[in-house]
Amino acid sequence: MIASIMVKNKQSLLLSLLLVLVELVLLPAPSCQEMNFDFWVRKQTSNASKDAGCAKKDVALSSADATMVRNSIDPSTQLNPEDGCYKTISESIANIPDGSTKRYILQLKGGTVFREKVFLPKNKPFVTLMSDPNNPATIVWNDTATTPGRDGKLLGVDGSSTVSIESDYFIAYGIIFKNDAPLPEERGEQR
Repeated sequence: MIASIMVKNKQSLLLSLLLVLVELVLLPAPSCQEMNFDFWVRKQTSNASKDAGCAKKDVALSSADATMVRNSIDPSTQLNPEDGCYKTISESIANIPDGSTKRYILQLKGGTVFREKVFLPKNKPFVTLMSDPNNPATIVWNDTATTPGRDGKLLGVDGSSTVSIESDYFIAYGIIFKNDAPLPEERGEQR
């Protein structure tokens, strides 16, 4: 009896591994992934209604993904909000209308280092930070828990993050998030 159960468990494990391998083989090549991002978003939205645990389709998400707005973020470009061109991520976020029902894709120039602290508030849902996964953009800052804030109080762990996301339906794709603060000298100090 025990031997029979062990054989079935091994067969189940092998079948699961085989299915994972088949799924990995069917993934697009990395160079094609950026081209397929919009397709992937649409597929996730349509699959939401097919999931066993999901009673109905998320109408807000479907609507937002059907009305995408692209903003280009490049520090070397000329600022032109009418054309969706921004120098910083924060400028682009500031120009997204509060409570927007559209998906805003902030296309960060690949290979670029964005030295800024990014905050995406709750009233700006459906935002995507996107860059080329083969040449990703990096968002970097250097706060620590012991860095004094504008009010003179220490930032603490929550306040020292490089990127803070409060909004719903956020997606990050092909982005490196980094904190380049020096390592703490004392044990127990939070970076």
